[in-house]
Amino acid sequence: LLWLFILMFFYVRVNALELNSKYAVLYNLNEDKVIYELNKDDVVSVASLTKIMTTLVAVENIKDYNQEVILKEEMFFGLKEANAYVINLRVGQKVTYNDLLYGMFLASGADATRAVAISVAGSEEKFVELMNNKAKEIGLKNTHFQNTVGLDAENHHSTVNEIAILLKS
Repeated sequence: LLWLFILMFFYVRVNALELNSKYAVLYNLNEDKVIYELNKDDVVSVASLTKIMTTLVAVENIKDYNQEVILKEEMFFGLKEANAYVINLRVGQKVTYNDLLYGMFLASGADATRAVAISVAGSEEKFVELMNNKAKEIGLKNTHFQNTVGLDAENHHSTVNEIAILLKS
């Protein structure tokens, strides 16, 4: 009778989740296991969650967080047209990598994200290569990036399970 009660309690608790998504992973870090999943391996668009990988790669490649970066016009190309969220950085402005990291990760600024990528790797395309290499390195098989900010693109995707793995990295 006790086992029946425990099973029923667990069943009710899990089904009591009211999700507004078709995809979910609930991960217990203390026990290193998935405790709830819903379509966790379906390939989906990851939008601004892209910035998790962008930030990880940036942090691994920036040598001096206090180094100043002078913002160039190429860092803003296409962001307004794509209706990307920006933090209103300006061409010619001098900021530190530390400022840009805050702007990209905490405020989700596409302008800060692109500025970091181009100043670290020379181009967004080269930075995206670093991101895809990092994805392979940590074992992400269904994750591929086409840009650093999370703009929709045909080959820009992951799964909620692999995003959970990325967050653990």
